[in-house]
Amino acid sequence: MNLNLTLKFAYRNVKANRITTSAFILSSAFMLSLLNILITISKSDFVQGKAAFALLMNLGVVLIGIFTVIFILYTSSSMIKKRNKELALYGILGLEKKHILKIVFMENTICYTLTLFITSILSYIFGNILFLTAGKILKETSMSLNKYHFSAKIFGLIALYLLVTFAILFIVELISVKSAMPIELINKSKRAEKEPKSKVLITIIGVILLVVGYTIALITKGNIKSLGMFFAAALIVLFATYFLYTGLSIIILKGLRKNKKHYYKEENFISISSMIYRMKRNAAGLASVTVLLTALIITMATSTTIYTSIDTAVKSRISSEYSLTLNEKIINYTNYKSALEKSNSIIAKTIDDKESIHNLTVRPWAIYYALKSDNEILKAKGDYSDEFPCFVIVETLDWYNAKYGRNIQLQSDEIMLNYNSSSLEVPSQFVVAGKTKKIKELDINIPSTYAVDGYRIVVPTYKDLEEFETFYGIKNKDMKATMFKSIKLDIDFDLEGEDKEYLQRLIAYAKELNGEATSKAEIHGNLLEIYGGVLFTGIVLSILFLIGTTLIIYYKQVFEGYDDRDKFQIMKKVGLEDKLIKKSTSKQILWLFFTPLLVALIHTFVASKIVYQLLGLFNINSYWLYMKNVLLITLIIAIAYFIIFKITSRIYYKIVVEK
Repeated sequence: MNLNLTLKFAYRNVKANRITTSAFILSSAFMLSLLNILITISKSDFVQGKAAFALLMNLGVVLIGIFTVIFILYTSSSMIKKRNKELALYGILGLEKKHILKIVFMENTICYTLTLFITSILSYIFGNILFLTAGKILKETSMSLNKYHFSAKIFGLIALYLLVTFAILFIVELISVKSAMPIELINKSKRAEKEPKSKVLITIIGVILLVVGYTIALITKGNIKSLGMFFAAALIVLFATYFLYTGLSIIILKGLRKNKKHYYKEENFISISSMIYRMKRNAAGLASVTVLLTALIITMATSTTIYTSIDTAVKSRISSEYSLTLNEKIINYTNYKSALEKSNSIIAKTIDDKESIHNLTVRPWAIYYALKSDNEILKAKGDYSDEFPCFVIVETLDWYNAKYGRNIQLQSDEIMLNYNSSSLEVPSQFVVAGKTKKIKELDINIPSTYAVDGYRIVVPTYKDLEEFETFYGIKNKDMKATMFKSIKLDIDFDLEGEDKEYLQRLIAYAKELNGEATSKAEIHGNLLEIYGGVLFTGIVLSILFLIGTTLIIYYKQVFEGYDDRDKFQIMKKVGLEDKLIKKSTSKQILWLFFTPLLVALIHTFVASKIVYQLLGLFNINSYWLYMKNVLLITLIIAIAYFIIFKITSRIYYKIVVEK
């Protein structure tokens, strides 16, 4: 067989299977374009200059790369299964296997070329759109269309990535054609399917696993210590979901079949009978979609909640416009009044107009790496090897009263305390620095920059702070984090009038004193980089997983439409109307589409307790804020599902009624 004839066969086959082939090419090209865009943006100067954002983008690249190859292999396997009969006919008509493989190779070459071409177009269009979106999220006004550059080198890597994927597909097809006789290939597509049995044992196991997983999720406290239990619960629920789709769905459908009043209605008779067989094939796929939807809703809702709380996070970190951090020995702290006077003179050296300094406060504080126990904060080893570490921020009462305009009094055996996780419970008495203290509630939160379990403590005097330093201070010279080694003084203040160069002068002066300086604007920018990166990556991944899961279901409907067409044609010959076919198929697709969404929503609500408690590590204490985002994301997904449902219903209906 010459090249020209092979090309004609291949072109005719691609055209004959244009519904499935075009969907395969477009969906693959879309996900490859997303991968290309993410790699391009992650390598741009803008992202490389923002370390946290670059790390999140690289993580997104890896996840999308893995999911894309899985999706391409999954959809192509369905196409190969559908073409078994076609390949068998070639053999019966006299074509040798090597000729068949030439045709298959040429078809793959056509699909590869078209996929790559469409990927290049989509990459350019969506690249500009997503780059502008990233700039909007990060409030980077300098980002514009001319900042996104289509990289030939990166596109070459995408071409190589796709080439390897198609090589794997061809190897699978080669094995299928080489190892089977034509009659065997026909039998694969015509083999009778037995009615699935009711899998009671699998259902019971699934129910038990679901109860265990839900119980762990509901009773486990959302903190760093319990992350292992959270992932264990997620894994248990994952297996439970697979078992229940495999077993319980068949039991429910057979139960509906036993209800004669319901079953022997025209549309129910067809849809229930067909669904019993379809669930046998679809159980694993629907379970996968459910798990992906659950992850999508939680990930998107969590990243949106974190991003929208950025102003609260900034306020928890710094409440004044500027902050100068010094070692307490610079001021030689004795009492708050004298420290305030010394601090005022220090700040006055950085500015010409002393009258422009307002709201100056001096904050003696320290942060300690410690070991959390039920009703005690223990001393850590100092090498990060502790099993359940936490952070302890300690401040003085005179600063607290001055900063917040209070007149709180504490006895020597009392402290004020707050914590950053709603899962933590502090008794009326608590052991800190080796001493039992009575607890008063502290009304200021822990900065969200410490995204681990932590306590914030206000002690009566500076002497108490020194006792904490003696007890918790880490003397390990190998420990790089100098923040754990000594008491510091923060001089916080506002400045009247805008001076864009002032922060740089303050930083330069701080270096002379071996200190550090920052501003509210700088901290806002740093958090915007991190939180914006979380949101942007979450959006891109959510788009990918939403489209991926939808396309998985779409492919199921298309290929099963071809499988069911002969059955419906037989029923049409004995009098079944097209209207009834449409009604029954709509019921089936409705079940297959919205069952995963409903189950995913249940999983999400059960997980919401522990997820919300973990959000407390980011200083997010509004359950309604998180649930509002969950409901919003679910609504968006439901709308997208409804649109795909209508489109898929029409395609499936067209396939099963056409002759």
